[in-house]
Amino acid sequence: MEVEQDVRARVLRLEALAGVLQNLHAVDTPTHYEFAAVSDFGLFSDTVRLVLPWVDSIGLNEQELCILHHFLVTGKESTATTSRPTIAEISAQLHGIIQFAKDVRETVEASRRGEEDDGKHEVTVALAHLSRIHFHTLQFHVVCQRKKGIWEDPTSALVQGALIRSKVACGKPPVPRSGSASDDENEAQSMRTSAEMEVDPERVEMLLAREQLLSERQDLKVDLDPLSPVITWQEADFQCHLVPMLACKKA
Repeated sequence: MEVEQDVRARVLRLEALAGVLQNLHAVDTPTHYEFAAVSDFGLFSDTVRLVLPWVDSIGLNEQELCILHHFLVTGKESTATTSRPTIAEISAQLHGIIQFAKDVRETVEASRRGEEDDGKHEVTVALAHLSRIHFHTLQFHVVCQRKKGIWEDPTSALVQGALIRSKVACGKPPVPRSGSASDDENEAQSMRTSAEMEVDPERVEMLLAREQLLSERQDLKVDLDPLSPVITWQEADFQCHLVPMLACKKA
Protein backbone atom coordinates (compact mmCIF):
# COMPACT_ATOMS: atom_id res chain seq x y z
CA MET A 1 0.00 0.00 0.00
CA GLU A 2 1.38 3.41 -0.98
CA VAL A 3 2.05 5.52 2.10
CA GLU A 4 -0.40 8.44 2.17
CA GLN A 5 1.28 11.51 3.70
CA ASP A 6 -2.02 13.15 4.61
CA VAL A 7 -2.98 11.33 7.82
CA ARG A 8 -6.70 12.09 7.50
CA ALA A 9 -6.80 10.94 3.88
CA ARG A 10 -4.94 7.79 4.86
CA VAL A 11 -7.44 6.97 7.60
CA LEU A 12 -10.32 7.53 5.19
CA ARG A 13 -8.78 5.08 2.72
CA LEU A 14 -8.30 2.48 5.45
CA GLU A 15 -11.86 3.01 6.67
CA ALA A 16 -13.11 2.45 3.12
CA LEU A 17 -11.09 -0.76 2.89
CA ALA A 18 -12.43 -1.84 6.28
CA GLY A 19 -15.96 -1.29 4.99
CA VAL A 20 -15.34 -3.54 2.01
CA LEU A 21 -13.84 -6.24 4.24
CA GLN A 22 -16.74 -5.96 6.67
CA ASN A 23 -19.24 -6.47 3.84
CA LEU A 24 -17.32 -9.53 2.63
CA HIS A 25 -17.25 -10.92 6.15
CA ALA A 26 -21.03 -10.47 6.40
CA VAL A 27 -21.52 -12.85 3.46
CA ASP A 28 -18.91 -15.36 4.69
CA THR A 29 -16.29 -14.55 2.05
CA PRO A 30 -12.78 -15.25 3.43
CA THR A 31 -10.27 -12.42 3.03
CA HIS A 32 -6.48 -12.27 3.18
CA TYR A 33 -4.30 -9.28 4.10
CA GLU A 34 -0.67 -9.25 2.99
CA PHE A 35 1.58 -6.99 5.03
CA ALA A 36 4.15 -4.76 3.33
CA ALA A 37 7.35 -3.09 4.50
CA VAL A 38 6.65 -1.03 7.61
CA SER A 39 8.10 2.44 7.11
CA ASP A 40 5.38 4.39 8.94
CA PHE A 41 4.29 3.11 12.34
CA GLY A 42 1.20 5.32 12.30
CA LEU A 43 0.04 3.53 9.16
CA PHE A 44 0.80 0.17 10.77
CA SER A 45 -1.17 1.05 13.91
CA ASP A 46 -4.15 2.28 11.87
CA THR A 47 -4.05 -0.90 9.79
CA VAL A 48 -4.17 -3.09 12.91
CA ARG A 49 -7.05 -1.04 14.30
CA LEU A 50 -9.17 -0.73 11.17
CA VAL A 51 -8.31 -3.63 8.86
CA LEU A 52 -7.25 -6.60 10.98
CA PRO A 53 -10.61 -6.93 12.78
CA TRP A 54 -12.18 -8.11 9.50
CA VAL A 55 -9.63 -10.40 7.84
CA ASP A 56 -9.51 -14.18 8.07
CA SER A 57 -5.93 -14.63 6.89
CA ILE A 58 -2.68 -12.66 7.06
CA GLY A 59 0.67 -13.00 5.28
CA LEU A 60 3.97 -11.59 6.52
CA ASN A 61 7.74 -11.94 6.57
CA GLU A 62 10.14 -11.96 9.52
CA GLN A 63 10.26 -8.16 9.96
CA GLU A 64 6.50 -7.78 9.75
CA LEU A 65 5.89 -10.71 12.09
CA CYS A 66 8.29 -9.30 14.68
CA ILE A 67 6.68 -5.86 14.57
CA LEU A 68 3.10 -7.20 14.71
CA HIS A 69 3.89 -9.58 17.57
CA HIS A 70 5.61 -6.85 19.60
CA PHE A 71 2.77 -4.39 18.94
CA LEU A 72 0.02 -6.83 19.96
CA VAL A 73 1.88 -7.80 23.14
CA THR A 74 3.08 -4.34 24.24
CA GLY A 75 1.21 -1.80 22.13
CA LYS A 76 4.55 -0.24 21.21
CA GLU A 77 6.67 0.10 18.07
CA SER A 78 9.52 -2.29 17.37
CA THR A 79 12.03 -2.47 14.52
CA ALA A 80 14.73 -4.79 15.91
CA THR A 81 14.77 -8.12 14.09
CA THR A 82 17.08 -10.46 12.23
CA SER A 83 16.98 -11.38 8.56
CA ARG A 84 17.88 -14.98 9.42
CA PRO A 85 15.45 -15.97 12.19
CA THR A 86 15.47 -19.48 13.60
CA ILE A 87 12.43 -21.72 13.38
CA ALA A 88 12.13 -21.61 17.18
CA GLU A 89 12.06 -17.79 17.16
CA ILE A 90 9.37 -17.72 14.50
CA SER A 91 7.25 -20.42 16.14
CA ALA A 92 7.34 -18.46 19.41
CA GLN A 93 6.10 -15.31 17.68
CA LEU A 94 3.45 -17.24 15.75
CA HIS A 95 2.29 -18.80 19.01
CA GLY A 96 1.98 -15.34 20.55
CA ILE A 97 -0.20 -14.06 17.70
CA ILE A 98 -2.30 -17.25 17.58
CA GLN A 99 -2.84 -17.11 21.35
CA PHE A 100 -3.73 -13.41 21.10
CA ALA A 101 -6.34 -14.21 18.43
CA LYS A 102 -7.71 -17.11 20.49
CA ASP A 103 -8.06 -14.93 23.59
CA VAL A 104 -9.75 -12.17 21.58
CA ARG A 105 -12.17 -14.64 20.00
CA GLU A 106 -13.10 -16.15 23.37
CA THR A 107 -13.57 -12.71 24.92
CA VAL A 108 -15.85 -11.62 22.08
CA GLU A 109 -17.89 -14.83 22.28
CA ALA A 110 -18.26 -14.44 26.05
CA SER A 111 -19.35 -10.83 25.58
CA ARG A 112 -21.98 -11.88 23.08
CA ARG A 113 -23.35 -14.53 25.42
CA GLY A 114 -23.50 -12.05 28.27
CA GLU A 115 -25.60 -9.45 26.51
CA GLU A 116 -28.82 -9.45 24.55
CA ASP A 117 -27.97 -9.85 20.89
CA ASP A 118 -29.92 -7.25 18.95
CA GLY A 119 -28.36 -8.27 15.63
CA LYS A 120 -26.29 -5.10 15.45
CA HIS A 121 -23.30 -6.22 17.49
CA GLU A 122 -20.08 -5.75 15.55
CA VAL A 123 -16.72 -7.25 16.41
CA THR A 124 -14.01 -4.63 15.98
CA VAL A 125 -11.04 -6.24 17.72
CA ALA A 126 -7.89 -7.01 15.74
CA LEU A 127 -7.59 -10.67 14.66
CA ALA A 128 -11.00 -11.61 16.07
CA HIS A 129 -11.65 -13.67 12.93
CA LEU A 130 -8.12 -14.91 12.26
CA SER A 131 -8.04 -18.50 11.02
CA ARG A 132 -4.88 -18.60 8.89
CA ILE A 133 -1.31 -17.23 8.88
CA HIS A 134 1.20 -17.53 6.05
CA PHE A 135 4.75 -16.73 7.16
CA HIS A 136 7.49 -16.53 4.54
CA THR A 137 11.22 -16.00 4.78
CA LEU A 138 14.22 -16.93 2.64
CA GLN A 139 14.88 -20.21 4.46
CA PHE A 140 11.39 -21.59 5.02
CA HIS A 141 7.64 -21.02 4.78
CA VAL A 142 5.02 -21.76 7.44
CA VAL A 143 1.24 -21.93 7.15
CA CYS A 144 -0.81 -22.13 10.37
CA GLN A 145 -4.55 -22.75 10.18
CA ARG A 146 -7.33 -23.22 12.71
CA LYS A 147 -8.33 -26.84 13.03
CA LYS A 148 -11.63 -27.75 11.35
CA GLY A 149 -11.64 -24.35 9.68
CA ILE A 150 -12.50 -23.10 6.21
CA TRP A 151 -9.06 -23.65 4.66
CA GLU A 152 -7.87 -26.69 2.75
CA ASP A 153 -4.77 -28.68 3.72
CA PRO A 154 -1.84 -26.39 2.75
CA THR A 155 0.78 -29.14 2.44
CA SER A 156 0.62 -29.54 -1.33
CA ALA A 157 0.68 -25.77 -1.92
CA LEU A 158 3.71 -25.33 0.35
CA VAL A 159 5.67 -28.06 -1.42
CA GLN A 160 4.73 -26.81 -4.88
CA GLY A 161 5.72 -23.28 -3.89
CA ALA A 162 9.18 -24.45 -2.85
CA LEU A 163 9.61 -26.52 -6.01
CA ILE A 164 8.42 -23.86 -8.45
CA ARG A 165 10.83 -21.28 -7.08
CA SER A 166 13.67 -23.73 -7.63
CA LYS A 167 12.42 -24.71 -11.08
CA VAL A 168 12.41 -21.11 -12.24
CA ALA A 169 15.83 -20.32 -10.75
CA CYS A 170 17.82 -23.43 -11.59
CA GLY A 171 15.53 -26.15 -12.91
CA LYS A 172 15.92 -28.20 -16.05
CA PRO A 173 14.36 -26.33 -19.01
CA PRO A 174 12.25 -28.20 -21.56
CA VAL A 175 14.35 -29.92 -24.22
CA PRO A 176 14.01 -28.11 -27.61
CA ARG A 177 12.38 -30.07 -30.36
CA SER A 178 14.67 -31.54 -32.97
CA GLY A 179 14.17 -32.20 -36.64
CA SER A 180 12.00 -29.82 -38.62
CA ALA A 181 10.84 -27.69 -35.70
CA SER A 182 11.05 -23.99 -36.49
CA ASP A 183 12.81 -21.42 -34.30
CA ASP A 184 9.39 -20.06 -33.27
CA GLU A 185 8.25 -23.52 -32.18
CA ASN A 186 11.43 -24.07 -30.18
CA GLU A 187 11.03 -20.67 -28.54
CA ALA A 188 7.43 -21.49 -27.63
CA GLN A 189 8.62 -24.81 -26.21
CA SER A 190 11.21 -23.05 -24.02
CA MET A 191 8.52 -20.69 -22.69
CA ARG A 192 6.40 -23.49 -21.25
CA THR A 193 5.23 -23.15 -17.68
CA SER A 194 7.49 -23.89 -14.74
CA ALA A 195 5.17 -26.74 -13.80
CA GLU A 196 6.52 -28.61 -16.83
CA MET A 197 10.14 -28.11 -15.76
CA GLU A 198 12.07 -30.51 -13.54
CA VAL A 199 14.00 -29.90 -10.34
CA ASP A 200 17.63 -30.94 -10.71
CA PRO A 201 18.65 -32.47 -7.33
CA GLU A 202 22.32 -31.86 -8.17
CA ARG A 203 21.75 -28.12 -8.47
CA VAL A 204 19.71 -27.38 -5.34
CA GLU A 205 20.13 -27.62 -1.59
CA MET A 206 17.96 -27.02 1.48
CA LEU A 207 18.53 -23.73 3.26
CA LEU A 208 18.04 -25.34 6.68
CA ALA A 209 20.23 -27.70 8.65
CA ARG A 210 18.86 -31.20 9.13
CA GLU A 211 18.48 -30.90 12.91
CA GLN A 212 16.19 -28.09 14.06
CA LEU A 213 14.67 -26.86 17.31
CA LEU A 214 11.05 -26.39 16.31
CA SER A 215 9.66 -24.95 19.53
CA GLU A 216 11.57 -24.07 22.68
CA ARG A 217 8.32 -23.68 24.61
CA GLN A 218 7.20 -27.20 23.67
CA ASP A 219 10.76 -28.60 23.58
CA LEU A 220 10.14 -29.92 20.06
CA LYS A 221 13.12 -30.99 17.97
CA VAL A 222 12.94 -32.37 14.44
CA ASP A 223 15.21 -33.98 11.88
CA LEU A 224 14.36 -32.68 8.41
CA ASP A 225 14.00 -35.38 5.77
CA PRO A 226 14.69 -34.06 2.23
CA LEU A 227 12.39 -36.76 0.83
CA SER A 228 9.53 -35.79 3.15
CA PRO A 229 10.31 -32.24 4.22
CA VAL A 230 6.97 -31.00 5.57
CA ILE A 231 6.95 -30.60 9.36
CA THR A 232 3.64 -30.32 11.25
CA TRP A 233 2.97 -29.24 14.82
CA GLN A 234 0.31 -27.52 16.91
CA GLU A 235 0.21 -23.98 18.29
CA ALA A 236 -2.84 -23.43 20.53
CA ASP A 237 -5.86 -24.30 18.36
CA PHE A 238 -3.94 -23.92 15.07
CA GLN A 239 -2.15 -26.62 13.07
CA CYS A 240 1.15 -25.37 11.62
CA HIS A 241 2.98 -26.73 8.57
CA LEU A 242 6.58 -25.85 7.66
CA VAL A 243 8.51 -26.56 4.49
CA PRO A 244 12.19 -25.63 3.91
CA MET A 245 13.06 -23.59 0.84
CA LEU A 246 15.52 -24.76 -1.79
CA ALA A 247 18.38 -22.69 -3.19
CA CYS A 248 20.56 -23.09 -6.25
CA LYS A 249 24.03 -24.35 -5.45
CA LYS A 250 26.93 -22.12 -6.42
CA ALA A 251 28.50 -23.17 -9.71
